[in-house]
Amino acid sequence: MEGGRRVAQSANIVVRTVDKVWGAVHDIERGSRRLVRDLEKGRNRIEKGLRTRQRRVVRQAEREVRRLHTAVLSVPIVRGAVDFGANAARGVEQAVSTLVSPLPIASKSEFAKMDRKVDRLNRKVSEVSRKLTALERRRPTRRKTSRR
Repeated sequence: MEGGRRVAQSANIVVRTVDKVWGAVHDIERGSRRLVRDLEKGRNRIEKGLRTRQRRVVRQAEREVRRLHTAVLSVPIVRGAVDFGANAARGVEQAVSTLVSPLPIASKSEFAKMDRKVDRLNRKVSEVSRKLTALERRRPTRRKTSRR
């Protein structure tokens, strides 16, 4: 009987050890899931902070650009250059308009009318071509006689 008890005790020890190992595995899995969740929360928090800082920096940069733009335009020489450029652009527009106005350039509506006329003529040519082909098919073919 002594041998049977030892085997039973050994079996109990093995079962308890296996149970402890499985318990440790589950604890490790639970801990790793918690760690991953905590890392994701930390990453999300950092990303949110970065986005907030980025928006703040962009707004600040935009304000600074507007301020600099206003300051630069308030300098008399720059203001004069901007006005000169605007006047030059108007002058070029007027010169081009004066040059082009006497030229006979068709308007959109005139082009549309011409397109419609061309389409009508193309249809008529196609119809005449079809009729001509039909006539040629109906005409009996003449045999060439050779003269000797």
